[in-house]
Amino acid sequence: MAGNYYKKFGVRLKDAFDFTRSEIRGIIILLVIMCLIIFVLACIIYYNKNNTQKIKQENNPEIVAFLEEQKYLEDSVQKAWQERKNSFSYYESEKNGEKKKYSSKLKPFHFCPDTMQTNDWKRLGFSDKEAEQINNFLGKRGKCKQKEDLQKIYCIDEQEFTILESFIHIAQNNYSNQYKQTVQKDYFEKIEINQADSFDLQKIPGIGQKTASRIVLYRTRLGGFYKIEQLQEIYGLDSNRYHQIKNYFTVNKAYIKKININTANIKDLSRHPYIEYYLAKAIVVHREQKGVYNEIAEIKQAVRLYEELYQKIAPYLSVN
Repeated sequence: MAGNYYKKFGVRLKDAFDFTRSEIRGIIILLVIMCLIIFVLACIIYYNKNNTQKIKQENNPEIVAFLEEQKYLEDSVQKAWQERKNSFSYYESEKNGEKKKYSSKLKPFHFCPDTMQTNDWKRLGFSDKEAEQINNFLGKRGKCKQKEDLQKIYCIDEQEFTILESFIHIAQNNYSNQYKQTVQKDYFEKIEINQADSFDLQKIPGIGQKTASRIVLYRTRLGGFYKIEQLQEIYGLDSNRYHQIKNYFTVNKAYIKKININTANIKDLSRHPYIEYYLAKAIVVHREQKGVYNEIAEIKQAVRLYEELYQKIAPYLSVN
């Protein structure tokens, strides 16, 4: 019984798939058409998705600003990796009439050991652990009386001391406390605040990762700094820290990104931290009624501005 059943099932299965030549040709054509339809639909979905994203990005200034900021941060990271790659420098030193060339991770600058903190030793090129060891050693020992005292620190070898020797300045007994606090600033190469990235800013004593990030973000919102005093507007940067770091900076106003008041709309203007919505609207409405501005001072005709506010926003505006 079972044999006959399986035999009949096999015959039926064979009959089910026994197609004529014309039927086989039709099935193949049908499959090709289905594949083409699926391919066309996939292309349409992909095109619409990319086109929609592109339109949204082009029509949304916030997205454009976000992408620009991400590009800036990406460039900063690449710059940091490049600096890390090139961190080893070569130095020549002459000792006992013999010239030697050294390769080192150090990036020396003029310094007084008595005023150095852990972060300052890191800026010289020492690792976190080495910087802490040096700072602890000097803290227990007290003031350095001569340059050679640094050779007694086991993490500073003879080659590193030879490189640093000409940069070491020993504080004399008649140095005032104020001089000891400022000796670092006298020898520190100043940073242009409108070009520095977060990695550059962290080289300055008193600026950590969070503060550096806040400075960069606020500078991006402003379009750049036109004076050092604007740092006091940053959240978390109090008066004491401002006075501690202000002497490390220079400002180049040429790097400020300006807003053209003859083409900007209300949203473009009100995005600036110094320009409120009512002021942005007044500037645009006055332009539409009276024509283009010939000079920045004409915005005073659009709305009553007190002089202090005008002086704050003027560096960020242009008429062309």
